[in-house]
Amino acid sequence: MDVKVECEGGRYTVICPAEMGWESRVDLVEATQAAVAEGEDEPMASPFDGVIVDLGAVEHINSAGIGAIFTLRKFAVERGGTLAVWRPRATVARVLNVVNLPALIPVVQDHDAACRALETTAALSGH
Repeated sequence: MDVKVECEGGRYTVICPAEMGWESRVDLVEATQAAVAEGEDEPMASPFDGVIVDLGAVEHINSAGIGAIFTLRKFAVERGGTLAVWRPRATVARVLNVVNLPALIPVVQDHDAACRALETTAALSGH
């Protein structure tokens, strides 16, 4: 599976595949961890701010996909950052709401709001 991770400053955007399930969960986490490690090795690297999980292409998410989001959040927090979920489709947003994910992780439709969520959380935690 092709998981794309884009880096802008200290923000890493994970572009998720259409199906977020058992097959994709390890790929999502490993691709993100590899991109962050590579970014941190760059000379003059920006400090790590966190991860934005782009769900714009996701048509289906199950418990394994939700688990991957929480694993990525744990990874981001351990690095001194945080995580935001960006632009889930209506069907995916309903699943996220059923499991009460927005109470724990910012879920936003706007990229600027996702970036602000990372900045706000970092400011609150003193990073």
